[in-house]
Amino acid sequence: MPTISSLQLKSLKKKDVDFPVWLLRGEDNLLARRAHSFLLETFLSAEDREFNHEVLEGENTNAAEVIAHAMSLPFFGACRVVTVRDARRLSADDQKKISAALSSIPPSTRLILIDADSGSGPGGKQSISKQVEKSGMVVDCDAPARDALRSWITAEVATQGKGIEPVAAGVLAELIGNDLNRLSLEIEKIALYMDDQPKITKALVQKLVRKSTEETIFRMTDAVAEKKVAVALRVLDELLQEADSTHSILGMLTRQFRMLAQAKWLMELGYLPGPASAIPPKVTEKLPRTHNILPTLKSQSWLARKLIQQAGLFTEEDITRAFNRLLKADLSLKGIVAPGEQTPLHNPRMTMELLVMQLCGVK
Repeated sequence: MPTISSLQLKSLKKKDVDFPVWLLRGEDNLLARRAHSFLLETFLSAEDREFNHEVLEGENTNAAEVIAHAMSLPFFGACRVVTVRDARRLSADDQKKISAALSSIPPSTRLILIDADSGSGPGGKQSISKQVEKSGMVVDCDAPARDALRSWITAEVATQGKGIEPVAAGVLAELIGNDLNRLSLEIEKIALYMDDQPKITKALVQKLVRKSTEETIFRMTDAVAEKKVAVALRVLDELLQEADSTHSILGMLTRQFRMLAQAKWLMELGYLPGPASAIPPKVTEKLPRTHNILPTLKSQSWLARKLIQQAGLFTEEDITRAFNRLLKADLSLKGIVAPGEQTPLHNPRMTMELLVMQLCGVK
């Protein structure tokens, strides 16, 4: 069966959703939650959900339990729904067993697997997707790409009974990026502030919405890559006002350079620029579990392009030196004397300012 996007789901007719197995695949939790709610409302009345909806957690279940629930008949109803949340946490062996059983699920069951495949696992991690494509429906729940984000914002604003100027939608997309959870909350906040005003304006967005920390981090690494010390320090000042602590800023910078290191490596191997789906498992298995770049490459195209662009501005030596300086700053913030240093700085702002200047190449 074809794969559809979560945005197309609500346009399907009732006969078009009559599949025994559904896979909600992707990285955006908001879209997956909404897709699941829509399917649940389609298959079961509110009264039936109490007896005929079973929820399992991928981390705490196994193939035998999933299959047993899926094979059970509904209790005084026409349909039974079994939801497996975070199904990617099932072992490869469990996923293979579930895949083999999908064709035997009774017609009264609707099995919904949420986030079962990010495309990043070996062997069995791919088997559920392939099997669902044969007997069920795959719903992609990735956030829209940057060029489609304005349309999503306009549609989301309409759910609040408001309109939005095209330029205002563009500013909102620029400020927040495709973090749909935050976009949804910001749109709701603006709508409440507007009261009876019919349309969101650019001025209103600029007044009420702060730039995302992620965007600010990119500006920081841009300035560092281009050795623009004054700009980098100015952006640091913005971050110090936005973030909860200097530790959180350091964590964000560390994450950024880890992502850049992975992008650099994949570029050297010839896989970037290019589709993430073309990167073989033997390569993806070598990527770190923490701050793994793959989800970004797959679901946030604008972010992926930015990482690739920035990675091209740094040499391997630059990135290695950055990690050393980030480590020294971390130790200094904790009051620990770093190797080669005589005493830690006890002023968090000074520690971060020194780090930024060092990252920019100031001796």
